[in-house]
Amino acid sequence: MKSYIQMLGVKRIEWLLPVGTSLTVAGEATKDDIGIIRIQQLPEGPFYVARKTINEHISKSTNCARWCKYASVGLTVFGALQ
Repeated sequence: MKSYIQMLGVKRIEWLLPVGTSLTVAGEATKDDIGIIRIQQLPEGPFYVARKTINEHISKSTNCARWCKYASVGLTVFGALQ
């Protein structure tokens, strides 16, 4: 039987950041004795690394949450009138 599944390749991205760049990490970040920082994904849960501050992420989420709240109230009123 002929297999039709074929691996096309693996994409790996590595970035170098200037010294002093602050990062927001959702995952695990550890620093060893000689100062090397290791960022890795936990066995369970999200993994996210960004150069934005946590306050920028929170403000974006706040705006989205506000619109979701308005939509839920509108749909509740619409459903109650049906």
